[in-house]
Amino acid sequence: MQVEILFGEAASTVTAADYEQRVQSFTQGPPRFDWSVPEAFVGVLGAAVHADKQVTPEEAEQLKGLKSRSRILKGMTTDEVSRAYLSAVEKLKVRGEDGLREACECLPSILRLPVFALAVDLVLADGKYTDTEKELIAKIAGLLQVEKQLEVSIKDVMLIKNNC
Repeated sequence: MQVEILFGEAASTVTAADYEQRVQSFTQGPPRFDWSVPEAFVGVLGAAVHADKQVTPEEAEQLKGLKSRSRILKGMTTDEVSRAYLSAVEKLKVRGEDGLREACECLPSILRLPVFALAVDLVLADGKYTDTEKELIAKIAGLLQVEKQLEVSIKDVMLIKNNC
């Protein structure tokens, strides 16, 4: 669904803060804990690419590319995205698994499936799917409450996509 259809205005006029507020208004209510939606978004995806303790150039390139493709990040400046990412990384370092759970819970329900698909896509960007990455992806699926059938389907599609 396009942002301009959803909100009745051009996507370029919707700021990240407006988008976050509007998403929150028709999903789960106000953000939980102290995570913004952009922080939670980049936090979950950052955790995914760091699952095996090494970020390959392919994974880094895909993560950076989200700035121009993601509706959540598009309206933000590069500096705002960097601050959100650094804040998310710090929260994840300090809080560990609790931080990942918080980030997942802060994501509105309509964003959970797309974030899961992006996480799978990011970890597969280098053509490898390590046991550590599989474990974290399974954990993220559970925290985002992705139905098992959808989890398997998304992984299958992303495996096909990333073998091209």
